[in-house]
Amino acid sequence: MVLGNRKVTLLFLFLVNQLTFFQCNQFIFHSNSPVAKNGYLDLSNPNDQIIKNEFANLKGEWKFFWNESKNANQLENLESESETIIVPSSWNQKMINGKKLGSTGYATYFLQVKIPEHWKNKVLLLRVDYHAGAYELFVNGKLSQSVGTFGTKKETSKNVHAPSIGYIYSNSEILNIVVHESNFEHRVGGIGREIYLGSPKAINSISNERKISDLFSISVLFIISLYYFFYFLIRNSDKSSLIFSILCFFLLIRALVQNEQILREFFPNGNYKLFLLIEYSAMYFAPSLAFHFFSLPIEFKFKNKIIFSCYTISISYFAYSLLVDTLSISYTVLHFQYIVLILSLSTIALNVLSIKKKIKHSWLSLGSMFIALITIIIDMLIIQEKIQFPFTASYGLIFMIFTQGIILAVRHSEAFSTNEKLTNELTLFNENLENKVNERTIELNSAIERMEKSVKARNDFLANMSHEIRTPLNIISGMAELLDESELKPEQKEYVSINITEEWEFGSQVPKLDPVT
Repeated sequence: MVLGNRKVTLLFLFLVNQLTFFQCNQFIFHSNSPVAKNGYLDLSNPNDQIIKNEFANLKGEWKFFWNESKNANQLENLESESETIIVPSSWNQKMINGKKLGSTGYATYFLQVKIPEHWKNKVLLLRVDYHAGAYELFVNGKLSQSVGTFGTKKETSKNVHAPSIGYIYSNSEILNIVVHESNFEHRVGGIGREIYLGSPKAINSISNERKISDLFSISVLFIISLYYFFYFLIRNSDKSSLIFSILCFFLLIRALVQNEQILREFFPNGNYKLFLLIEYSAMYFAPSLAFHFFSLPIEFKFKNKIIFSCYTISISYFAYSLLVDTLSISYTVLHFQYIVLILSLSTIALNVLSIKKKIKHSWLSLGSMFIALITIIIDMLIIQEKIQFPFTASYGLIFMIFTQGIILAVRHSEAFSTNEKLTNELTLFNENLENKVNERTIELNSAIERMEKSVKARNDFLANMSHEIRTPLNIISGMAELLDESELKPEQKEYVSINITEEWEFGSQVPKLDPVT
């Protein structure tokens, strides 16, 4: 058992190490590229990291034209100073004429990029990570790619969350990149995710790594969810397996509509609200399911009422989302994130209580939940635009699910081992009991046989005794009767009568000695 606990602990530490390494690598990955200044990005420096990587992150200050739809010809020779905006970031907090722009509207982004000499006259790829909104992207006046339908009003604009890749070819060292961006259906507007430019090999490598990461998460969640669902069908008294399976399922459907939008590949024209509902339903129900799951091995006051309240809140948010438009749905995250935080802290408290009650593997459970909480807090800060950092909650939740899956599997394994041990002990006890019963049966049969012999000997003795007594008694009785019939004195007659009476009474007792009688 100690060895098993050690293996689980080592696996937990390995997963923590891999998650930390991945996030640090992501941070470095986003920090090494040159930064655009005032709508211009120079990638031609031979000492830059992009020479090795063969790609660049087009981050920094892009020129920004609010509620304008400009083309490349209008933007190439700008004489007046223009507004700039940081990419990646939303335009929600952008101040123009002393006012915040808010989430809805449309704009034109413009960036001039000086490419390395060895990129000239070659096919390059431009990748835009998925973000809320619709856009058209032009390079040197030619449409490279588009997502959704760009429009200058709500009726003509159609949001789609999906990454995109466009092929470009330039025989000059300057690329004029124009993005027409619109958003009327989400709480976050603008280019909030990275744009990459580079060789086909490098950009495809980024896309493949992201897709493999998503598929890995989806596969893990699918296998764990299916495994514990069938485990529940086999042993339906174990509610933890069912709750854990449903939790994995909700995180699974969320993973399908995040990052690389795997589900969008199968349904490219899928309804935007439906995809948003799929994503947000996981956010609504996962915290309640997680709290329910961690509370199962513990008893505390008002437990059932608290769990019922959690599910009531989740169902209420989901029902509200069914009735309102996508913009209103997206705003629910701003207040629901605090509910997520409260339930996450409550779940950590449950793990601390489990440790006090000495429930096995509670330390690992607490560690995984604590890491998940950290990633949730990071995402909350990203949502509130307090920090610029890749989203981490999905990795934290996958880590928590994977750890809990291992812990649950170990607990089930220990339960099976205990059950097998008890079964073997019961089998051995039954065998010993059967042997003892056989021994007692033999002893009993032997005792019965001895008793039968003893009874037979007694009966034989009594039969002989009865015969030996009856014979002289009959003689005496006959003689007494003869005397009674002869002439005797009254006194002698009385003695003979008494003798006959006594003989008769004694003779009536003799047959009782005979076992046959």
